Amino acid sequence: MAHLFRLWQKKRGSRRTGSKLVGGVSEALFFAALLLIGTVSLTALITSQILAPESNIAEGSMLSLVLWGIFGGAFVLIGGGGVAYSVLHVAASAERRSVLVKKAAEIELLTDSVPQHKLYPTIPRDANLTNSPGVKLAFRLPISYSPTWMFLPVIALWIASIGAASMFSVWAIDSRQLFSFVTFVAIALVVAATALTYCFVRSLIHQIILGPTTLEVSEHPLYPGGRYQLHISQAGHSTIKWLQLRIVCEEQATFQQGTNVRTETQTICSQPIFRKDDFRINPGMPFEHQCEFRVPDEAMHSFKSESNGVNWKLVVRGSAAGWPEFERTFPIIVYPCRNN
Repeated sequence: MAHLFRLWQKKRGSRRTGSKLVGGVSEALFFAALLLIGTVSLTALITSQILAPESNIAEGSMLSLVLWGIFGGAFVLIGGGGVAYSVLHVAASAERRSVLVKKAAEIELLTDSVPQHKLYPTIPRDANLTNSPGVKLAFRLPISYSPTWMFLPVIALWIASIGAASMFSVWAIDSRQLFSFVTFVAIALVVAATALTYCFVRSLIHQIILGPTTLEVSEHPLYPGGRYQLHISQAGHSTIKWLQLRIVCEEQATFQQGTNVRTETQTICSQPIFRKDDFRINPGMPFEHQCEFRVPDEAMHSFKSESNGVNWKLVVRGSAAGWPEFERTFPIIVYPCRNN
């Protein structure tokens, strides 16, 4: 316990004493508490002014109201910015950024080996897939679905619930009626805000414990029948029940049904590449594995039009002990055969 909750840390070479996980979670919860205090303060201030604006001004409390507003606004800005920084900071480390800076200077523009876009107008461009150098292999693939950005609606819903609960609580206290409709609404909103607070804290800890997933490929674009090297890295601090990687091809069709426009997606190819069960990931020591994968011989190349599309992607799915399953997808581009 003393190792986890050490008050002072020491730098020993390239590492520090103490728990990085506890530090990250504590930092995020601290900023979340500031955000909570600021939201409640601003909501209470606004509600009190709506319910009784003249009495507060008559008492000569304008200066205190301004200071209260500045206090609440500062806490909201600092807390919200701190929570966002704590979550987004998990996705990158100082060591990786240093490596990327060094490797970016070594990249050569291989324009002769990449098919010209004018020859394949219906194939999506791969500029966003080859502009990030990898640490182990040539390119680091971008993630198309990031749980970090999906965490932002959770923050917005949590703030809204806290604000509504605070507003109706102030309203109920100001009415001074124990059994009233406003009181029952305030109690219901407080219960809902408490439940959402639990979900928010759990989601926040989940984002920090389950670190980022990175995929790197040896070449791009890809071709049917080609064999390529792939490097996967999964960071975090948890016990992983299982982790698997698949190459998936989906066909997408958009059509009009009556007055509605519908989009349907069907998986036409899904092949396993890698799977590992029951292993532990420690802070600062991500799980890494390099393997070879093969694009199917008869694979349909990537395609995109106004109403149809063929999308290829690499899908990482896994399950951590005590947490729900997670999925992260990385788009890839498959060109027609080289002899076409």
